[in-house]
Amino acid sequence: MSFLKTLLPMCLILLGWTKGFTMENSEIIQNDKQAFIVKVNTKGFEASIYSGKPKPSSKTYLAFNVNYSWLGLPIGLVINKGEVMKSIPLVKASQQGRPLLGVEFGGIPFISYSGAATTLFMDYALQAGPTLHDYPSSLAVNDFKTDVARVTKHVACGVTKAGKLIVGFFHNSSLMEVSAKLKELGCFKAMNCDGGSKAHLVYSASEESYSFGIKKAAAGFRFEARQ
Repeated sequence: MSFLKTLLPMCLILLGWTKGFTMENSEIIQNDKQAFIVKVNTKGFEASIYSGKPKPSSKTYLAFNVNYSWLGLPIGLVINKGEVMKSIPLVKASQQGRPLLGVEFGGIPFISYSGAATTLFMDYALQAGPTLHDYPSSLAVNDFKTDVARVTKHVACGVTKAGKLIVGFFHNSSLMEVSAKLKELGCFKAMNCDGGSKAHLVYSASEESYSFGIKKAAAGFRFEARQ
């Protein structure tokens, strides 16, 4: 009987069923003058899309803008709860292939470099860019040429092979520096979300709260802890 009392808690821990399961759904992995970066297990969060300013919560939550909005509507493609929503079309043909940051059904994060979208597996998605890995990419073409070397605020994200989402607010960096950092952190796909004055990120966990950037009109992702 004593053996079973020892074995059962160990099994529960391995399966993640115990209340004190130690694997956190989010953690700060960098917070200094260069950047504020968070790693998130999105399966433990409820995803949503906001336009404007993200609402605060008593639960752990992360909110960051992906691209921007104009006249109250996001620029580019938007998928919300599996449905393609109204958005302002991209004006320049060279930007039609911009990448998508999305969350599949089941809470799995993904980045699509092609910009092609289907509602078959997508729960939420927002279009932004440029891509930051896999050259040649939009870092080197057309409308993003002048942005590559520009040192400014950036919100960028990447997905690891373990299925974790890494999101960072970079205080003063070029896109090449942002790309290098996300590669260093194990992201096999990465994309810029926004840059300049509208780029923002808000993260709150336990009694700690962080807010970066000017929170103006923007379209973004919000992840709120399920428990």
